[in-house]
Amino acid sequence: MDIAQRPLVVNQQRIPVTVSLGVAGAVGEAELDKLSHEASRAMHLAKRGGRNRVASLDSKPILLTTQLSKA
Repeated sequence: MDIAQRPLVVNQQRIPVTVSLGVAGAVGEAELDKLSHEASRAMHLAKRGGRNRVASLDSKPILLTTQLSKA
């Protein structure tokens, strides 16, 4: 089941939930402003890839799911 199939229920109303995440990382010291800017750019990349995605500037967006894929 993916995130979109688990709506938030408030006052007996179902509210659909989707997530787009941008991830940035660094090894050693890093400037917080630069890291924040990279995460923001990555979030926009995830949004362009569709709903329920995680992206970094180093990789393409991936689909978020709670199910393990069968390889």
